[in-house]
Amino acid sequence: MRLFSVLFLIAYVVTMLPTILYSGAVALAKMFNIEEIFGVSYFTAIALVCVGTGVIGMCYAVFGGLKAVAYSDTINGVGLVIGGFAVPILGIIALGQLDGGGFLAGIEHFITATPEKMNAWSAPDALPPEVPWPLLFTGMFVNNLFYWATNQSIIQRSLGGKNLAEGQKGAIWAGFFKCLDVFVIVIPGIIAYQLLAANGQMDTSVGMAADQAYPLLVMEVIPKPLLGFLAAVMFGAILSSFNSVLNSASTIYTLNIWQPIWGKDADNDKVVKVGQIFGTIVGVISIIISPFVMYFGTGIMNFINECWDFFSMPLLTAVLFGLLSKKAPAIAPKIIVPLHMVLYGLTKVIPFFNQFHYLYVVFALFVLECVIYWICIKVAPRETDWEMPDAKVLDMTPWKSGKIWAAVGIGVVVVMYIIFSPLVLA
Repeated sequence: MRLFSVLFLIAYVVTMLPTILYSGAVALAKMFNIEEIFGVSYFTAIALVCVGTGVIGMCYAVFGGLKAVAYSDTINGVGLVIGGFAVPILGIIALGQLDGGGFLAGIEHFITATPEKMNAWSAPDALPPEVPWPLLFTGMFVNNLFYWATNQSIIQRSLGGKNLAEGQKGAIWAGFFKCLDVFVIVIPGIIAYQLLAANGQMDTSVGMAADQAYPLLVMEVIPKPLLGFLAAVMFGAILSSFNSVLNSASTIYTLNIWQPIWGKDADNDKVVKVGQIFGTIVGVISIIISPFVMYFGTGIMNFINECWDFFSMPLLTAVLFGLLSKKAPAIAPKIIVPLHMVLYGLTKVIPFFNQFHYLYVVFALFVLECVIYWICIKVAPRETDWEMPDAKVLDMTPWKSGKIWAAVGIGVVVVMYIIFSPLVLA
């Protein structure tokens, strides 16, 4: 537990928090034209926004706790849905105006202008930031399973449910909202390419295009009176994500590291105080790192995934075998964690592996680590069966309709991938 806690803290400080601040800074710096207003370089503009956002986020994440994060998530979520759908709608109208029409003409332009951009099924040998189609069932699947099912900053929402059924409802409801990404993220990206790249208004180089497409599109299609509203919503979303991860980091440190080692007899007020101090330190470090994310490769999301994958599969296999087997021994993760980090690290420095998408490597390591876990269970099983403890503080009755709605969610995803394939739109 302590080893995994340390790994998560490193990932939060070095990867997650800085990239949240940087991605928000890219959007806000472009929307408010920080470079020209202050007469500074692009890097300086990004740094200024990162500092401002980070300091504000620290103020209420560190002292407001998970409750403040939950309230802000709810409020920002409503604004994101409204603003998120406004951007593609107005973008399609702008595309229609290119052909002298309106919304319907824009839809026709959107579908026919760049059909290759509609294909979610990239070639098997495609490289980042594209995702080869075999990875949808292998590397991407286990990568997403790790992120959404073991990441403290994500699952803390479910852990905060008043009972098991409510936690399950929240997770499935979030899955349906995640399906909206195609409308509020993917489609705007295609619109930005069609509307801005053709006349040189957008840098189409790998990484820069993905990072800057959305704010440039917002500047192009959102009326000035509404720009402030959308900027406020985006600022709130940035703070929400930053605060969630910062709160998570504080929780992991205080409960899994500090309290078991140095604070066994500490009262609740002392634990909270230590968490606030640690959160402040982590926030400052992440602010310092955040502007430099622009130099880290092929786009924000690709950078996050590649960094997480230094230890994602050991965490996933530990959780899976902990749930599936009562005999999984403690020696298994102690073998797998260093082995995974060394092997994955070697694929980053050995040129031979540059021809493969990194998620192929991730899946291969996942299979290898499952085999190692199985061998450890057979050779050195736990002396006593492990039982999931129940603190008897929550109703653990599962949601009766949970499996049905989960199946519906899977069906929605399958339909979306069929639509965005050569069978339909591509």
